[in-house]
Amino acid sequence: KENTAVVRVEAAGGVALYVVLTTELQGRFSDNAFEVRPGAPVVVKFMPFGTEATQSGPQLASALSGKLRVEHLAQHCC
Repeated sequence: KENTAVVRVEAAGGVALYVVLTTELQGRFSDNAFEVRPGAPVVVKFMPFGTEATQSGPQLASALSGKLRVEHLAQHCC
């Protein structure tokens, strides 16, 4: 059984380039450094390993919601 949490990323106010997801939880995201356009949300899976791999889907989603960081290119330039 695959244990994952789903993350939905939406753009508000314009195109977001090089959107990067990070967390202190042990695991990886199915996609990273992507583009998000208004009205076209991107759905990414978080696949845990280590101690987080034992959590159920709802437990994992709850843990991830408090430790998810979303950044994009415009935050670091111009």
